[in-house]
Amino acid sequence: MTGRYHQRRLAPKEELPPTPDDHSPAEQSKRKRASLACLECQRRRIKCGPGRPCEPCLLNRRECIYNECNDKRRKISAEATEQSLKFYRSALENLLRAIQIGSDSDVDHIINDIRKGAPLSEISRIAAECLNDIAATTTTTAPDSAKQDSVGSPG
Repeated sequence: MTGRYHQRRLAPKEELPPTPDDHSPAEQSKRKRASLACLECQRRRIKCGPGRPCEPCLLNRRECIYNECNDKRRKISAEATEQSLKFYRSALENLLRAIQIGSDSDVDHIINDIRKGAPLSEISRIAAECLNDIAATTTTTAPDSAKQDSVGSPG
């Protein structure tokens, strides 16, 4: 050998027409499987079979529970995420509004609760109460100021 490699030309592959029994490689590789493993199969890190209850849980007499919210591809999960985001957005908007228009004592109360590690539901409730108090005081004082404006203005 002289150290050179000789290239050999290959003939193009002849493609045969597909037969009815033939399946495409994509169809052959697809298999039926559960889109999400049940909680017990996830915990044990084993393959979860289709059906409810799944085969491993059925064979081993375990409780088979599916949490569909964990599967991010499902509509249920998207709806749960959307509801959660709406809650957080509303809570944040109320909190910011309460800080913007609230009295110094109300703002200090909210900040102290945040620093103490109060849960979001409690902080949201305090902010909503602050906004309700502000709304109540503005509606009770608004008619009096309207009367003064009509009396004080030349007619």
